[in-house]
Amino acid sequence: MGQTKSKDAILSRKTHFTKKEIRDLRDKVNHKDNNISAEDFKQTVKKCVPSVSSEDDVFLEQLYAAFAGDNQKRSLDFDEFVDGLSVFMKGNEQEKLALSFKLYDVNHDGYLTKPELERVLLKLSVTFSKEDRTAEIKEMVDQLFKDFDVDNDDKLVTFPVPL
Repeated sequence: MGQTKSKDAILSRKTHFTKKEIRDLRDKVNHKDNNISAEDFKQTVKKCVPSVSSEDDVFLEQLYAAFAGDNQKRSLDFDEFVDGLSVFMKGNEQEKLALSFKLYDVNHDGYLTKPELERVLLKLSVTFSKEDRTAEIKEMVDQLFKDFDVDNDDKLVTFPVPL
């Protein structure tokens, strides 16, 4: 018990959550062996963020992957969960911008490529529309890269703010 209180104090110093909020999160999340599954993650975020619903599952899968980062086993421990949720719910503008970038950086190499961006946008578009938006999304991504890929290497660079 004392070790958990100490961990919660450390987490509260490095996140935007109070110790009480961290204890509440610990009570809400269903995790064993300090690993939080994608399904437990989705259910917990839905409990913590009232505006998130079952219709947002595709987004929540991307968010889970962004929180896990380059973690090869693709699972979250409680600290990673709290760090990421802190930014998602209470982060400043720069932190949220970095998180937004990580949502699209599928392979977590610090760059956005056209295929990554197209893949995520197509995946998300299916939740909002039954129409095929492939051509529209490709055109939008092409324009984005034309405007922001200043060195023409077909990559957009990540923001240097850690989660």
